[in-house]
Amino acid sequence: MNKLRWLYMIALFFCSSTVSAQGLFLERGQNGFQTVAGFFSNNISDGFLFSGGYSYRGMFDVGFSWQGGKSGTPYHSLFSPRVTYYPLKENDTPNAPSIAINIMYNQYTITERTDVPVPTTQPVGYTMVTLTNENTYRYVTPSCGISRTIGVWKKYTFEPFSEVGFGISNKDWKFVWKIGMSAFKQIQARSLFVVTPMLQREPDATTFVLTAGIIFQ
Repeated sequence: MNKLRWLYMIALFFCSSTVSAQGLFLERGQNGFQTVAGFFSNNISDGFLFSGGYSYRGMFDVGFSWQGGKSGTPYHSLFSPRVTYYPLKENDTPNAPSIAINIMYNQYTITERTDVPVPTTQPVGYTMVTLTNENTYRYVTPSCGISRTIGVWKKYTFEPFSEVGFGISNKDWKFVWKIGMSAFKQIQARSLFVVTPMLQREPDATTFVLTAGIIFQ
């Protein structure tokens, strides 16, 4: 169960770090809201996620992510508020990348339901009763990401990224590395459409995530 718990925790870190990074696609001085939906898959589980956030002047982001998934009987859900600061963006200095420093708080819940036969007397036999067991875990995840646009094709701007981070609790910690490629384009005068496939690698699993969202400036 501990291994499965960590896989879900790390999957959420991986998804959220780019899902909530709306400031990555905004210029200095621009504000913007973002909404995102997506899914993830690895060798143990599949699930889906939703996210929202706000960027202040393209410098600070605040946001949250919610993720749910299931592997066999246990159901897993994660809620994560997040703060991001951009000390450097590629338009600040010629040939510079964008750098994002993130801190995320994770509240992770496992809900397991088991059907148990209970004897009855009228009539004699058994009836099935569902027992529910719920556990909640809390983690802090600091991380740092780097990205840079590489070109435009059919009105989409492409921006590869890489990020490393640590999931830390009072009992254990885990190292994570991820890579991906965001593609975004203007869909209205003050709106951007962003699609992001990404891969995350950590000691126990490789997770694929695909998200799509809109940034309203």
